[in-house]
Amino acid sequence: MTRFNPGPITEKDIFMDRLTHFVQHPVPLVNERVKADEKMTVPFVLTAAEKKKLRRKKRLQKEKDKQEKVQLGLAPAPLPRVTMSNFMKVMAKEAVQDPTACERKVQQIVTSRVNAHLQRNESGKLNKDQREAKMKRKHDRDTANECQLCVFRVSNVALQSQLRFKVDMNAQ
Repeated sequence: MTRFNPGPITEKDIFMDRLTHFVQHPVPLVNERVKADEKMTVPFVLTAAEKKKLRRKKRLQKEKDKQEKVQLGLAPAPLPRVTMSNFMKVMAKEAVQDPTACERKVQQIVTSRVNAHLQRNESGKLNKDQREAKMKRKHDRDTANECQLCVFRVSNVALQSQLRFKVDMNAQ
């Protein structure tokens, strides 16, 4: 029973020719302002302690991932970090049998590690053109916002060489 038709619903009340197996869904109303507010992200700044904590957690997670890969056999186990001070402990049997050969081997490992480090540093360096482009970008970024200067008037610079030096250094 409906409010408007107090009697029971009969076959003649239902329009069978209008019924289909399709379901009609109303089009949702969209408020553009609400949509824009949802897309907007509010920037937030982390404190130094929070940055430090995040960095520490990230590094710890990275190390755990490495260890898991080694345990599963997906990555080879890293070689022990041998130095001149600890090679007797690391290579106990070999060092006792032939300490000179073992020492040469350790020196070779240490020099190769240092060379690899230096190569990584060199590969990360910028060449001359890239350095110039970077300096230009930084200069453009700095001057784009504002340019501050200070003007002083010195009546007689010739008398004090100390003042002349200061003016010259500040001008550079």
